[in-house]
Amino acid sequence: MDKNTTIIINIMDLNVKVNLHLRLVKPNGEPLKGMAIHTKVYDFDVNEDDYLGNMVMDDDGKGMLTITKDKWQSIDSPNEKYPDIYFVVYNGDEEIFKSKTFDDLQVEDSTAMKDDGVHFDLGTFVVA
Repeated sequence: MDKNTTIIINIMDLNVKVNLHLRLVKPNGEPLKGMAIHTKVYDFDVNEDDYLGNMVMDDDGKGMLTITKDKWQSIDSPNEKYPDIYFVVYNGDEEIFKSKTFDDLQVEDSTAMKDDGVHFDLGTFVVA
């Protein structure tokens, strides 16, 4: 199998790593960056949202967070097949942006399996 081969996987069968990527930009297109800029990522649940982790943005406004199924399958959602991802951007302690919820993020339908897991790009977001 060559390196360009796409492998479709079922993350319900394997507890593979899912690498979530996103990019933040200012309205003028410049990357949103700085020591104080960070992004908290959550899985939306009916009772209590699961905190999945924190992204620190690089000089190009890009961030990545690696999660596994056990992070979004919690006691209040033990049969959750796909995560319902949203994120909140902070400048220090101040919330400056909250994304929409990506319901039932079907990562295995959208990404290729690589050595370090599945990669899913949430997109680029303009933060005023």
